[in-house]
Amino acid sequence: MFYIAYIKDKESTDYTGLESYIAEQIENEEISWFPTHRALVLKGQQEAEDGLSGGELIDMIEERQVELSKTTGEMAKNITVLEEAVKKTQKKKKERVRIIGGSKDGTPLLKKDEELEKEKKKKKLRASTLLEEEIDAINMQKIL
Repeated sequence: MFYIAYIKDKESTDYTGLESYIAEQIENEEISWFPTHRALVLKGQQEAEDGLSGGELIDMIEERQVELSKTTGEMAKNITVLEEAVKKTQKKKKERVRIIGGSKDGTPLLKKDEELEKEKKKKKLRASTLLEEEIDAINMQKIL
């Protein structure tokens, strides 16, 4: 009913192809387009259920429950395997970090990184100072 009101309120120039067809059917007082006790969603299910007795339908549902139960069990096993694999990977990573120069718990030693950065800065400063001294010496020779 709401769709019919929607079609009647809408400008005919704004109709889609389907809306044009429905508007024409309404104008001709034809109701064959109107879904009475039919739905596409239920059509496939109804076809599957046709010819099945109540007992057969219950058996079919029970079979699907068993299949779902098996699938759920398999998924739980897979999750356990994945969790174990993640733990092993994390343990290996901690061991590698420890070997490379990390602490006992596997975290990298930040002090070593900081010390390396300080040494780099000192070397750059020394190089810069030496360069300035050389430039000063060259300038002094030019003056003399």
